[in-house]
Amino acid sequence: AARRVRYAFLRATATQLGADRIAVGHTADDQAETVLLHLLRGSGLRGLGGMLPVRGPIIRPLIRVPRHAILNYLRAHRLPFREDPSNAERRYRRNRMRLDLLPALRQHYNPRLVQALCTTAQLLTDDEVALQAMAHQHFLAACLAASPASLQLHIDALTSLPLALQRRVLREALSELMGGLQGVTSTHIAAILALLRPGAGNKRLRLPQGVAVERRYTVLLMHRQAPAAAVHVDVPLPVPGVCRVEALGVTIVSAQLPRHAAVGPFPAGDVTWLDAESVGRDVRVRTRRSGDRLQPLGSVYPKKLKAFLIDAKVPRVARDRLPLVVTSAGIAWVAGMRPAEWAKVTPATRTILRLELRRHDT
Repeated sequence: AARRVRYAFLRATATQLGADRIAVGHTADDQAETVLLHLLRGSGLRGLGGMLPVRGPIIRPLIRVPRHAILNYLRAHRLPFREDPSNAERRYRRNRMRLDLLPALRQHYNPRLVQALCTTAQLLTDDEVALQAMAHQHFLAACLAASPASLQLHIDALTSLPLALQRRVLREALSELMGGLQGVTSTHIAAILALLRPGAGNKRLRLPQGVAVERRYTVLLMHRQAPAAAVHVDVPLPVPGVCRVEALGVTIVSAQLPRHAAVGPFPAGDVTWLDAESVGRDVRVRTRRSGDRLQPLGSVYPKKLKAFLIDAKVPRVARDRLPLVVTSAGIAWVAGMRPAEWAKVTPATRTILRLELRRHDT
């Protein structure tokens, strides 16, 4: 929970500053701890590969530098730093590993343990990348049909693969359908693999997020149960004023503020500030259309809205129900997610357009 709050704060701050990278201070020792924790918990290549040096906007420039080298540098140059006092509390599992297990392993088994674990993580990450690329190709070959609500895979194409690739193709298919693998465990994958075996019959499994998996003779069908129908909305947003969209279950409230009246940190989430002059008064709220493009805040170039939503891991069934605030210049705000670079507040802004997304209880 703390990690989610921490990264949400960092992303909000990056948005406020117009930054497109967030550098965090993980060291080689942190990487070694992560790899060993995942090993003890039980993990595949992705987990044993540890933390990636680059993952989206998150970068880890110190991930290959030992902690003691960084501390020595700070002390040598008399640079101040802070130590979280909770780092010394052994009631946390990672702390027990850092304070007890890793020193014991270094002393009795391998004095270069941190380097060894980091090297292992890099090798496994390279293997993971290669295997995932293979899995993607096999997924495309096995996929018979795909829509926002369902996928069909040819069972013979799956069972002809080694078991490890079968698992990966299934995970790829579920990720494509669900927009991620939240809630999916190895137990779910094992149950789907059992459906592929001869004699399994036409059975049905229920997975998280309302996904069902069925065997229909030679086809494995994955589909969302009772998928939400696409909603087509295009209504004016008064500035200032209120736009209530019952079809999407939201209300968007607009207000204009003089630049000097906007105090506090730049808002994120369901509230945003835009440059009122850049946005203008011809503002509408609508759902997405084919060909929509967005230049997200902090980005140099626009990108397809579909690609942005995929990167943000928005499930397929939710993409057609996202409210978009648009003008003649394009999408100004994907409500609740990200404003556009061209509409951002700058030092030259004289009037701020404040937009707030309110979700109905229903």
